[in-house]
Amino acid sequence: MIGFRIDSEMYIIGEGDFLVSLVSTIYVKLENYDWGKKYPILMNDLYADGCIKRDKIGAAREELARLIEELKLLSPLDVIWNYEDLSVSIPDNYIKIVEKFGFTDLSQCFITDEDYDLLEVLQAALDTAEKRHADLSISVLHE
Repeated sequence: MIGFRIDSEMYIIGEGDFLVSLVSTIYVKLENYDWGKKYPILMNDLYADGCIKRDKIGAAREELARLIEELKLLSPLDVIWNYEDLSVSIPDNYIKIVEKFGFTDLSQCFITDEDYDLLEVLQAALDTAEKRHADLSISVLHE
């Protein structure tokens, strides 16, 4: 289980499949295999390094807003499940989630283990980090 951590507060993601899928989709579909070109803070600081420092939180919020708008232009079936192995097919549970909620674009399709929108969870975590002037990190809860 993983989550976003601000000080001692956690925003739970779950097993992390959808976070990997989000990063994979950004890398392949939106950055055209050029890691961090369009979303350097989200891709490099948060995902690759595991932490967005407090002085970059505002810029990360701007990146997230742009990302959401770009994902709205893509179909739910444009998702990339794993950038390290592009042969990995979309899991059946993803298709079930898309059908269950009637998603029409890719911005809606990244759902945490507890059925929350991952992008909204990240937005809430960034908002909290900005209010507290704190870093935001990815944290492992347990293996």
